[in-house]
Amino acid sequence: MLLGLMAVVVLVARWLVTLESVQGFISEYPGESHLPDGAPVGLPGWLGWQHFFNAFFMVLIIRSGWQVRTQRKPPASWTPRWGKNPKKISITLWLHQSLDLLWLVNGALFVVLLLFTGQWMRVVPTSWDVFPNALSAALQYASLDWPTENGWVNYNSLQVLAYFTTIFIAAPLLPLADSGCPISGLRRPSG
Repeated sequence: MLLGLMAVVVLVARWLVTLESVQGFISEYPGESHLPDGAPVGLPGWLGWQHFFNAFFMVLIIRSGWQVRTQRKPPASWTPRWGKNPKKISITLWLHQSLDLLWLVNGALFVVLLLFTGQWMRVVPTSWDVFPNALSAALQYASLDWPTENGWVNYNSLQVLAYFTTIFIAAPLLPLADSGCPISGLRRPSG
């Protein structure tokens, strides 16, 4: 079913790009917006490390969250020494929340470095033509005639919108949706 739907999307997109008006649209909006003057070229080393730590923490968060969700009896517990009525939590939940905190610190450091190094210009839409360019890039991807790849210098508009949404919208909201977070109502399975 899914494979058939994908085939239909490709066939419709391939037919659309044969139309003269669509070809004019693609030539006017090739899929990428121009970067502002002074935008940095290339990817700095810190960006690679940030991506590595982000993936590393996410894998560990998923693993520890799964352990919290499925364990019957925790191997150990931890009780904080502060507060009026400190509650005992499993060491696995403590690890999960500690990894959440490290992931948040890594994300905050990433955003700070983006802002201070000027790399934000590569992932934040700076003109309204990003939307028709993103539509053009999506059409080119769907027709299997991919837009010119120039990611070292400039991402295509679809990538810019995806990065912007991930970095500045989805990532800040993610800690609220974490199943290991005490405010999300996670309960250990009974039995």
